[in-house]
Order: sequence, then structure tokens, then C-alpha cells
Amino acid sequence: MADGPSVTLSSNDYLGLSRHPAVVQAAAEALAEHGVGAGSSRGAAGDVAAQERLEMDLAHFKGAESVVVFQSGLAANIGLIPALVGPGDLLVRDEWSHPSTIDGARLSGARVVEYRHADVDHLESILRQHRHDVTEGSVVVATDGVFGTMGDIAPLPWICEVAERYGADIIVDDAHGTGVLGHRGRGSVEHHGVVERVHIQVGTLSKALGVVGGFVGSSNRLRTALLARSHPINYSTQLPPALTAACVASLGVLQNETERLERLWRNTISFKERLSAIGWSGPDGGTPIVPIFLPSADLTRRFAARMRDEGVLAQAITNPTRSDSRPRLRLIIRSELTDEDLARVVDSIGRAAAKLGVGI
Repeated sequence: MADGPSVTLSSNDYLGLSRHPAVVQAAAEALAEHGVGAGSSRGAAGDVAAQERLEMDLAHFKGAESVVVFQSGLAANIGLIPALVGPGDLLVRDEWSHPSTIDGARLSGARVVEYRHADVDHLESILRQHRHDVTEGSVVVATDGVFGTMGDIAPLPWICEVAERYGADIIVDDAHGTGVLGHRGRGSVEHHGVVERVHIQVGTLSKALGVVGGFVGSSNRLRTALLARSHPINYSTQLPPALTAACVASLGVLQNETERLERLWRNTISFKERLSAIGWSGPDGGTPIVPIFLPSADLTRRFAARMRDEGVLAQAITNPTRSDSRPRLRLIIRSELTDEDLARVVDSIGRAAAKLGVGI
């Protein structure tokens, strides 16, 4: 291992909020007042004040009528989809949807059809083909806002056009978009200017917000249904008050310290320019997630190991669970990386590529 501290490109803490003094202090104060655990599920123990405050703040931030908080982003999808659709309904999802969307769809009992990744024409052909199969049930289109292993952004304006044409509701899982995209960090829906056209936004509090938890933003009607029917809400202990308080503080920092988002994008642009200078040719999905594809799983692991020996930690994805199965390094740029960090990473990538005799 090289001398000096490691540079980590495997963390989803895009804005460095997990260690922000205000976030840490909020957690510490709530911990001292309320203890470690919440003690029960939401329905049994009732809402804590911090959770109600967090949901109101998130609803305002995301432009939703209301929000329900879950224990994680994964729990949000698993709790949302079976409460939203069931037998007799149709859910059409992007083939690269997050596994939590896939699991929620399976649990729902709804008819599930995949469309090719980001292929709006294929989505429309599926809706056209199946529109007569659903006479009384609901039709829902589900997509990630940002696809986490590639870093590309869903074509939401065109998805909205097609969904509206066929009377379908839209779920956007914006785990990697919240806090990152849009000029205020409100996500892929703000980025594309379709806040009023997307019916349901799913998000996480564990990536750009730096804590833990998930949420569903939608209508008051869906909120009521989730509180009544969602298993993660009713049969699992709710978020500890200390973590909920930390999320409230983190969301406040995100909105008040706008320079963090600006620095994230300066770093992202700078890193991609440096990487291109040594031969990287993309694909560039337009986010701080940078994939480097390599010829085999073995080479990917060896590439990551050489970088790790130089103090640079990068995630080697060698067995993707979705249909995009190419081995890759996934690099995540963060606001807290310095120019020296970025240069060190690019130098490490260049040396590893030369040593292993592979292009990037």
C-alpha cells in the first residue's frame, strides 16, 4: 500500500455531508435525548417529531404533496410497489432498474414487463401492445433517475410523453440523483424540468445526504395508502430518532451550502477532462459516476488491486446483477476530493492501464 491516506472513489457520500459538523451535532443531541433505537414500528410507536419534520422538509424540497420516510431506499421500493399495484395491474420497468424495484415488482403480484434500457420507443410499443390487457387496473412505468452502475440519466421528458399518452403513472427512483442533479440538487426530475409530470419520486437519504433511510414523495392519497398497507412501515422498526434528526440537518445543509454542489460538478468536469487526456473515451452519462470498462472480470479485479496498492480505492463491478453485464470500475466523484486527489487517481489509472496492457 502506498504511503499517505487513501483516496476513496467508492463512496456515495457525494457532498461530504456524513461528517458535516451540523449533521453530527444533530445526531448527537437527539441520541442523548432519545437514546439509540426508535423502539417500535411507526404504527405502534407513533411518529416522532423529527420524522414529521423530515417528511415536511423533503416534500418541500422535492416538490411533492407529501412524503413518507422509510428505513432505506431499498425498503422504500419494496414497501411502495406492492402497496401501489397488484394482480390485474401492469408495471413496465427499465431493464436496468435497481434490484429493489425488481423485488418490489415481484412481491406485488402485478404483471411486469421490461423495456430495453432507456429505449422510449420500446416502452411505447409495450404500452401499446398491453393497453387492452388492463381494463380496470393501473398501469405504472418505473425507471431509475440515474442508473447507478453506468451513471447515465433516464430520458424523463420522453418517458413522460409516452406515459401520458397511455394514461400510465410514473415512478422515478432518484437515489443517485437527489442532491446531485438539478441546479438546486433536487434530482433528475428537476434536471429535466418534469416535476409536475412525475407522479412518484423514490429517494435515499444515504447517498448525497450522507445518513441513512429512504423516502417516497407523492400525493396525500398515496401517503395514506402507504401508512396503512406498506409492510416496511408497519412491520419493521422505524428509523432511530438520532438518524432522523441527522437527515433533517443534512437536508438543511444541502440547501444552504450550495457551494458543495458547485464543487462536486467542478470536480466531475475536471476529473473527466484529466481522464480523457490519458485515453478514456467514455461513456459519459453526465453524472459524477464514471465507469471504466475492461475486457474481463479478472482484469477488472487486477486493475482495482493495483490502484488499491497505490492508495486509491475504486469499486470493481465484476458480476453485475442486471443485463448490463460488462465488467467495469465504477468511480464516484465527490465534492470533498481535492485537485491533488484527482491527479493522483488519474495517474494511478494510467499506470495500471500501462502495466496491464489495457485501454480505458
